[in-house]
Amino acid sequence: MNTMQPIQNEVTLSASEQYNGFSQALEKITNSEVAFSKGLSAFEDYKTFTYKREMRLKPFIYMHSSFDPNVSFVCVDPFILTPSYSIELSRDTVKNLELDDKNDVIILCLVSVGKDMYTTTANLMSPIVINTKTMKAEQVILENFGPEYLRYNVWNSIGQNNLTVSKK
Repeated sequence: MNTMQPIQNEVTLSASEQYNGFSQALEKITNSEVAFSKGLSAFEDYKTFTYKREMRLKPFIYMHSSFDPNVSFVCVDPFILTPSYSIELSRDTVKNLELDDKNDVIILCLVSVGKDMYTTTANLMSPIVINTKTMKAEQVILENFGPEYLRYNVWNSIGQNNLTVSKK
C-alpha cells in the first residue's frame, strides 16, 4: 500500500533530480498524451500534446499538438544546457499537477530554431513541467532569471558541456 503524502510545499528541481530518471521519464511521456490545463503561452487553446524523440536529433524532442497536426514545437532538457539550472515550483503548480514525488517530474524547455544551429535558442525562463504519473503539465514562468535565459544559445551550451548532436 502506498502511504506517500502529496507534496505540500514548493519544490526545487535541479540537474541531479532530472538526470537520475530522465530516460525513463521521457519514455513515459512519449507513450502518452500530456494535458496542459492552461495551454501554452500564446497557444492557450492547445491543451494536449504528444512527444516524440528521434535518436538522430538527440538531444531534441518534438512536441506535437493532438488538436492540430500543424502545430508542433522542439524541446530540450534545460539541465544539459546549463547544469546549474534550477527551478522552484510553487505550491499552486505542485497542486495543479497533482505532484506527489519530484521523481515523477520531467522538465523541458521550448527551442526556437534559428537560421542555422548557431542561432538556435532555448527559453529557460518558461519551462514545461510534466508530471509523468498523471500526464498533467504546465508551462511555468520563472521570475528571478536574467534576460539571457529567455534566448539561451543552445549551440554554445552544447559545446561548453561537451555534448554531441548526431549527424545521421
